[in-house]
Amino acid sequence: PEPTLAQIESAILASKARVVFLDYLERFDLPRAEQMRLRVKEFMRQLKTMARRHDVVIHLAAQLSRATYGHIEQRPSLADLSESSAIEKESDRVQLLWRPKEKQPPPGSGYTILEVIQAKQRHGRRGFAVDLKINDRNLRITEVKENHQ
Repeated sequence: PEPTLAQIESAILASKARVVFLDYLERFDLPRAEQMRLRVKEFMRQLKTMARRHDVVIHLAAQLSRATYGHIEQRPSLADLSESSAIEKESDRVQLLWRPKEKQPPPGSGYTILEVIQAKQRHGRRGFAVDLKINDRNLRITEVKENHQ
């Protein structure tokens, strides 16, 4: 239920994985510290070191701050990430997933539109977004090429 960094590393070594998906930050056994910000900072630092040591790409899901779920719909930004400074500092790339209401198809259409925002890209372009169409039945994902409204 709460894997440690040692268990993650062991799984990487046992599977010889090149890409690892971790879901999600708040479910891991974070290093001990008085403040959550410091716990996340140390976890992120150790995770990045591990990724470099084993030449593996690690995708880590993290929840946005609950404040982003307010009454006014607003496109998320890096500042909306919980404990964002530690996550942003260590990450090479940060992508934010958002389901804007104005892009959603009529009920019963069988799919959902998800916007992927490139909030940070250490070695490339940032600030752009791509719309993805997710089939509700089988979760098949395709890039939206046409106007979906």
